[in-house]
Amino acid sequence: MGIRFQGQAICASGRITSPFHEIIEIQGATALPDTGGYGVDRVGPFRYREIVRFERATAEVIGSITYKRDKPEQEEDVVYHTLAKATVEKLNIGDVVTADRVVASVTARHPVKEGPTAIYITGTQFENLQIAGAPVSTTLATDTLNRLNTLPAAMKAFPQDQELQKLVSFFNAKDLASFAPRVRSQLNAPPTDGKLPQSRGFTNLSIVSSVAVERPPFEIYGNVIRVQGFGVITLGKMQMAETSRRITMIEVDLGCPVDGNTQNCCVDGGVIDW
Repeated sequence: MGIRFQGQAICASGRITSPFHEIIEIQGATALPDTGGYGVDRVGPFRYREIVRFERATAEVIGSITYKRDKPEQEEDVVYHTLAKATVEKLNIGDVVTADRVVASVTARHPVKEGPTAIYITGTQFENLQIAGAPVSTTLATDTLNRLNTLPAAMKAFPQDQELQKLVSFFNAKDLASFAPRVRSQLNAPPTDGKLPQSRGFTNLSIVSSVAVERPPFEIYGNVIRVQGFGVITLGKMQMAETSRRITMIEVDLGCPVDGNTQNCCVDGGVIDW
């Protein structure tokens, strides 16, 4: 038995399958060893053909331990902490998706022998996000997900919590059934008996509560946007597990004339007690 830090951050990556087969090498990445510590990777400017470019990107991870003897205000004797954060500035994907700044951040707090891992997404944000030339206003469910910061809390609240139900329902949408197989693979099984849907211990949900666009030149399905002639954009995807949260802020499944996939601002953070 023991405790293991879990933290990784990746700013950009991808794979193009047409009109050529190429890997978009991982940009801005770092990860924690089991024992914790600190890591940072800064890159930029970066340009992959005319498909993905950004000015700066920073990946950061922290794994630390605090003790009550050093922090009298701390209620628990020993607490493990993890931070995983990815930031991309001046992001441009195919001149269709642009943002001044995108941040994914996961912070975990695990009191040893005194409760489940609590995980927060404070600091996660989009700044000046635009899609197909249209300003996109996103409302993130930071308050809801920070309130339901442990898996037991989320499971208990799900039958009555309409906001959490909505975030999960975005990945139940029947409208997504016609999308590419990789997009459909993200969908949850329909909830049964009013319980939080899980597959192998994971629940897919959105951290985006709403997307507002004035006269949008594309189709919106919750946090998923389909742009004809470009592809499918998923904003603020989260995987919730007992000891961790994984966030991908912008994932694009490109389709005609360029096929492939790119992921931007991906973090995975938590503390595993095994």
